[in-house]
Amino acid sequence: VKGGGFLNGIPDLDGVLRYIPIFVGYKNNIFPHIGISSIIDLYRPKSISFIPGKYCILNNSKVRGEIKDVKIPIDSKGRMLVNWTGGFKDTFTHLSGKTIYSLYSSRIDIANLDKNSNTYSQKIRKLAAKEAKLKSAVKDKICIIGLTAVGTHDYNPTPYETAYPMVGTHGNIISSILTEQFLKKVPESTNLVVLLFIALLLGLCLPYLSSSKGLLFTLMVMIGIFTSSLHLFNKGLIIDLANPELLALFAYLGITSYKFSTEEKSKREIKNAFGKYVSPDIIEDIIKDPSKLQLGGEKRIISVHFSDIRNFTSYCEKRPPEETVSILNEYLDEMTKIIVDHNGTLDKYIGDEIMAIWGAPKYEPPEISAKQAVIASYKMLQRLKEMQREWVQRGLEPLDIGVGVNTGEVIVGNMGSELRMDYTVIGDTVNLGARVEALTREFKSSFIISEFTFEYVKDIIEHKPLKPIKVKGKEIPVMIYDVLDLKPNYKNYV
Repeated sequence: VKGGGFLNGIPDLDGVLRYIPIFVGYKNNIFPHIGISSIIDLYRPKSISFIPGKYCILNNSKVRGEIKDVKIPIDSKGRMLVNWTGGFKDTFTHLSGKTIYSLYSSRIDIANLDKNSNTYSQKIRKLAAKEAKLKSAVKDKICIIGLTAVGTHDYNPTPYETAYPMVGTHGNIISSILTEQFLKKVPESTNLVVLLFIALLLGLCLPYLSSSKGLLFTLMVMIGIFTSSLHLFNKGLIIDLANPELLALFAYLGITSYKFSTEEKSKREIKNAFGKYVSPDIIEDIIKDPSKLQLGGEKRIISVHFSDIRNFTSYCEKRPPEETVSILNEYLDEMTKIIVDHNGTLDKYIGDEIMAIWGAPKYEPPEISAKQAVIASYKMLQRLKEMQREWVQRGLEPLDIGVGVNTGEVIVGNMGSELRMDYTVIGDTVNLGARVEALTREFKSSFIISEFTFEYVKDIIEHKPLKPIKVKGKEIPVMIYDVLDLKPNYKNYV
């Protein structure tokens, strides 16, 4: 039947109508969609060909005086992806049913009038003007008549509206074919390549960006995906938008969450490893730059502290091991707290000896690190005097120590192997620091510093010069000084 066809459209799973079957089979007959039927009547093709997944071809169609093949893109199911032109009221020319009815009503009124009356002539002229306007509006146009009244059942969601009059579907189909502005989905292989590219791009870049920079980069990628998709849409190509956008979002969330968990774990490990040996400020500095803890070392000027309990061997021989360990732990605990509180780093316990450093791993210039080392050492001796009184009150024999500090260039870093490392310092400066501490017995002093440390702290201490000492490997003797007290302004210095 000329102009006959079916009206149905099958919406997608989300209820939105996007595709329209071009032809359907029924009882050994093939019927076109009513929109396609209108095009067939207009173009009068010699034949129609199908290439599933590619085109429905209207062969040898008469298009605006030209004979040509019209190719309508279709999917593997023979469906056309409708290029919706917009909202119903914003597209095409709409004529209300009231307009048609008014013309029909006017003709009935005129038929009942006296043809010789003035009223008859006036109404005839008005009717002619209305009909001429209507003819002008529909001349050389395809007219589609259907229901659009609110309350009718023929409404469904489309990409532009949630309640779209389905009569407009035919107009969109016809418009797509007349203008040859078809929509076509890119192959799935293209979508997969896009997903792979985005995954590689974010996977390679996000691990090296901070959370804020990573978020900015991800947003830029998502905007790029959207604008590229929009550009292709304007070219008639539809590329998957949701999956790449979701991939970018979840890639950022996943990588950021993984980085957060691993970084937090790394921070916990650093705090667990160094929390009892260095100050919180130093730990934060290490967390900001964990490379400082890699295997290897660097040259740096630091101050090194040695303190040793005098006659500890004989002290241990006179007492039960439990008592010795208890008082030693008490002593080491208090001394270590003072070192840490004054931004020092506990290098190691060597039996009853303490080795500590200032100026590493957090770098401080020697003008500062030497003062910190000397002030901390002084505070350790002051705290020891308080502990000695407490031990005497408890009936315990008090411990006594000697302290030595030296300043100079060392190699500082993680020494050892990949299986076991020790963050420490090596060099002549360390050896001289141990030698200076050992001389406290010879000079009956509690606290001795080298001339190298003295140059940085002479303005903050009360001191007494001792004598130059010969150092192995050096021709010029090294002067040493007995630290008697801190000057008043520095006794509360931290």
